[in-house]
Amino acid sequence: MGKFINGWLMITLCYFTVFLVATTLYGLITGLPIDRYRIYSGTYLGILLIIVPYFLTGIYARMFFSHPVKSAFWLSVVPVVCEKVLIYFIGAVLLAAGGDGDTSGVTVMNFIEAEAAPYFTPVYVILGFLSIPFSMWIASRKKVSVQSM
Repeated sequence: MGKFINGWLMITLCYFTVFLVATTLYGLITGLPIDRYRIYSGTYLGILLIIVPYFLTGIYARMFFSHPVKSAFWLSVVPVVCEKVLIYFIGAVLLAAGGDGDTSGVTVMNFIEAEAAPYFTPVYVILGFLSIPFSMWIASRKKVSVQSM
């Protein structure tokens, strides 16, 4: 169980690191804040947050577990589901509390995308579940040794 907890911690730290680095780089490269032109910033962030942490999850599962594919599934499914539920819950609570003023006609998803996470769109939620088979695929890859080259 300790390996799973370490794996979930690694995914969480990687997720936040990717988020912070990506938002900083986006601002430096474009000169725009992350909430401007959300179609571009959201796509940029979403792709990185779907790929990078779960790529490392597959590598972690391959290195530390005797059944890496099965382990990669459990290492991935918990953060994928928890992240989406937690962000949606926080957004719903903030919207119920009044948000930034007039919130009539604003959905929770629109509020989250506009105020906190420009990448959190229905497409991100659906495609985020593809990170589970992606990490399983990475975990199933054969190790390449230097001697075989």
